[in-house]
Amino acid sequence: MGWELSNTRTVELTLSALNKAVRRRRIESDLMFHSDRGSEYGAYAYQNRLKELGIESSMNRPGFMNDNVYVESFFQTLKTENIKGFYFESVEDLRANLSWYLDR
Repeated sequence: MGWELSNTRTVELTLSALNKAVRRRRIESDLMFHSDRGSEYGAYAYQNRLKELGIESSMNRPGFMNDNVYVESFFQTLKTENIKGFYFESVEDLRANLSWYLDR
């Protein structure tokens, strides 16, 4: 898993998260990256990076968020267990909280 935190969603942010994930995991054949249809995932730079790595890109069909049900479920659990109802003094506090949850 690779993750990043920012005020805006950009292809650079998403590429950074992908590159973190790649450093942590051995890439095996037939690896697929499934995402929603966010513009950062469809960007040429992101799609080209997936191709460089030999990772097949897969995206939800338009209007079918259930194509990505496992990831949607993960983010719902993350928010419920670690974000909703919490107060963070700063971005650094939020980053530390997410790191504790995601990197352990």
